[in-house]
Amino acid sequence: GTAAANALIDVTLSDGTNTVIQQVTADNNGAWSLTGREVDVSSLADGSITVEATATDEAGNTSPAGSATVTKDATAPVAPAIAAPIETDNVINAAEQTDVLLEGTTEPNSVVDVTFTDGDNNTVTAQVTADGNGAWSLVGSEANLTGLVDGPITIEATATDPVGNPSPLASTTVTKDALAPAAPTVDAPIEGDNLVNDAEQADVLVSGSAEPNSVVDVAFTDGTNT
Repeated sequence: GTAAANALIDVTLSDGTNTVIQQVTADNNGAWSLTGREVDVSSLADGSITVEATATDEAGNTSPAGSATVTKDATAPVAPAIAAPIETDNVINAAEQTDVLLEGTTEPNSVVDVTFTDGDNNTVTAQVTADGNGAWSLVGSEANLTGLVDGPITIEATATDPVGNPSPLASTTVTKDALAPAAPTVDAPIEGDNLVNDAEQADVLVSGSAEPNSVVDVAFTDGTNT
């Protein structure tokens, strides 16, 4: 601030209960400042902080107090929540890998940084700002994981609140499986002779093998009907 040239400035910062006092001398032009560790308000509670300053000139005359109010917020937000399951089953398939949907909550208006890491330590990063209720989401191409290899994918998220306090890390793991299974095999001969007779046509037995737990779609066609 400014005061009379060479005045002695007494500065008081208070949270209403606790007080920090500091003193500084204005220069020949009346300019004064407290910088760096000259003002340590770690002992003051979060919330409204009243700053008052008085100047005492070289003759010993003390001015009325000048005052201002600031807000202290030194509390880090909690780790952001990541909604689960991701993509309904915590598995990212080929159709989903270009636009993985990730949602969660955090302190309102915080910036959320998200990192996806595969087993080869390849990463994809994204950033999003939470809304006024703390909800955040990555949608569309904001989370394109085509560059990550199949297997476990670690998702880590941190939130930075509007005044710059970073949160602890939140983490979860999903699986990426974007590799199409091999074509299923069909056991032959069907019905013992690859012929479906009148007695067999109502309940034809077809069997084979495919990737474990895969859904196998079977179509029968005579060239016209299916």
